Amino acid sequence: MKKIRKYAKIIRNQRSILAAKQTPEGKLNACAAELIRDTHSMEKGLSIVSPRLGFGHKKQIDMMSRIEKLYESGSEYHREACQMALCSLQSYIDYHKKLGYDDEVCQQIIAFLERYPAEKTARFGGTVTVDKSDLRFDTEQIERFFRTRHSIRDFDDKPVDDEVLKKALALAQTAPSACNRQGVRTYVLSREKSNRLAKSLEGIGGFADNVDRFIIITGKTSAYRENEINQYIVSPGIYAAYLSLTLHLYGLGACVVQRNVIWTKEGKALQDRLGIPSDEQIICLLAVGNLKEQFTAPVSYRLSASVINRFVD
Repeated sequence: MKKIRKYAKIIRNQRSILAAKQTPEGKLNACAAELIRDTHSMEKGLSIVSPRLGFGHKKQIDMMSRIEKLYESGSEYHREACQMALCSLQSYIDYHKKLGYDDEVCQQIIAFLERYPAEKTARFGGTVTVDKSDLRFDTEQIERFFRTRHSIRDFDDKPVDDEVLKKALALAQTAPSACNRQGVRTYVLSREKSNRLAKSLEGIGGFADNVDRFIIITGKTSAYRENEINQYIVSPGIYAAYLSLTLHLYGLGACVVQRNVIWTKEGKALQDRLGIPSDEQIICLLAVGNLKEQFTAPVSYRLSASVINRFVD
């Protein structure tokens, strides 16, 4: 009977994901995700050695259609997706102009871009030139940085500086994301608001009252296609790892609080209380606080590299 209930929850979870994508907001968000995916496809195409002239025309036509659909939606997310796409299209045209190539679709793109003169700034999309000499770091210091990160459950009583927290959150956004879709969102709760988490904090070892901030990390299910139905878990997982490191960088302690990534009545009620959209699912939480001058942390011994890693011939 327990197994039946478990599988019923899994089925309910998948149904809720698909249903969220069919709402008006979910459809627009899915459109934005596809636009970002195609934008990244253009950027990848321009990043290879000697890109084929005139590549990707079908995607570019789709991109222009999606920009028209999203540009006036009023959503900051949709607007930035459009800006990324417009800059990518501009980079595409600049590349072809430099090589003296033109065709009917290129002319169509040029005419389309003229309708959005203020949005074609390089910082939103296209390619960048990276100098290898800029990628030299103090390896010993960085190794020490990685090895000194611990899961912290014993925090100082001093409140977390929100400006420092914002820096850590912003830097964590550099985490890899499939096709740059960035299907990750965060919700930061203060100590006073943590009571809204209710049952989500059960079983975390009795240190919840010592936490100054809880960061809820969600996966935006509308950012992925139906044949990628469980991929919404992957990018937030990578982001959570990055965030634990950026918090460490800025002198804050943190502990990842894992939750069952499955539909429950309690989880749905929590999302409603916090105003989390239906096309997002909670992946995990991070408990955050200031570090004491001295504290205790688990050894958390890591298995030998030979156990974890295998080089396949």
